[in-house]
Amino acid sequence: MFAGLVPVLSAACCSIEADDILRDAGSYIDERPDSVLAVLESIPKESLRSRESEALFALTYSMALDKSYIDVSNDSLINVAVKWYCRHGTPDDKLKCYYYQGRIYQNFGDYERAMESFINAERYVKRCMDCSAAGMLYTSKSVIYDYIFDIGKSLANLHSASEYYKAANDTVRYINSLLRLSGSSLIAGKAENAKIYLDTLRTFWSILPESKKSSYYSNLLEISLLDSCSDSILLITDRYLGEIKDSSIINWIVLAHVYLETGLYEKGLDALNAYRQIDSAYLDDNIYLWLDAELSAKTGEYRTAYESLSRYVDITDETDVNIFESDAKYVEDKMSSMYRIQNRDLWIAVLILGIVASVSAGGLIYIKQTEKIRKKQQEKIRLENEKQRLGSEIALYRNLYERA
Repeated sequence: MFAGLVPVLSAACCSIEADDILRDAGSYIDERPDSVLAVLESIPKESLRSRESEALFALTYSMALDKSYIDVSNDSLINVAVKWYCRHGTPDDKLKCYYYQGRIYQNFGDYERAMESFINAERYVKRCMDCSAAGMLYTSKSVIYDYIFDIGKSLANLHSASEYYKAANDTVRYINSLLRLSGSSLIAGKAENAKIYLDTLRTFWSILPESKKSSYYSNLLEISLLDSCSDSILLITDRYLGEIKDSSIINWIVLAHVYLETGLYEKGLDALNAYRQIDSAYLDDNIYLWLDAELSAKTGEYRTAYESLSRYVDITDETDVNIFESDAKYVEDKMSSMYRIQNRDLWIAVLILGIVASVSAGGLIYIKQTEKIRKKQQEKIRLENEKQRLGSEIALYRNLYERA
């Protein structure tokens, strides 16, 4: 009898040891994700004796891959974690498993499914203890809204992200969120807000790496361009080039724009040349192509200007079609409606149970059940009509776009 217990106890000890290793790995995953990957790959699969252990392994491994910038080809691993944590675990576990599921879809350009995962994760934000994880969720949502040019929702999510990073004392991510808020505010035409975010960023100047200082200067130049004061712009440009020594992190695109607006066209072409040295994919950058077309035309290089402009039109047309056909912008509204319907159905169910407890008459129960079915059928018909209406609107806008 004792001999039969030995393998069971041994297996239990192995499982406990594996869980301890996994939890310990989570404590330094942000600083050393590559080390976490090495530790996880050394854990024997047979030591994961329970579904909870398998889920913890799947979640930790997915986190390490994402933080190491390693894209996986499918969602099979993270779905092990989602399947377990959707019914078990803490709100932090639930948020993280849905968030990293969304990250996988986002990395491969499936923005609709990514947004669905992020909305599922957002349900647990208010009960989540890890404020940095909540901030990362809102940052990723903002990236999708940037892609579909919904700058208003992007800014709202970025603002939420910055608040959570600040609450978590996550200085690095808070600094990044301030830079992104400044850039998105510029796109939205809110230069005053952009300046406020840069002023806040300036308070961290002593700890900013050179790359963040470069981003600060490039955003400041964009704000100055809106003021149309050449002297001020060129003064900031001189400070920028004087302080940032590493040419590979200088935003040559912004500098080319500055030189275009201030009439220094040759310097603008030099800036574009510097950009070509650090980014081999410059021909796929529509901003580069537009600037090259403008600066080349200003200096009499009309052939180059024509070629860049033609490529610019082709790229922006293709991008516009992809964005127009994306349903990512409808996902949040659709899922919010779905949750409202679920909550309403839950309320109806509780009401019916109360009636059953207080009124034993079978006829009354039958009437209530029939009413519930009728309402659900009406709701189904309403949702089908809404779906048809949205389909008609999308078809109309697609038709208008094709005509345009």
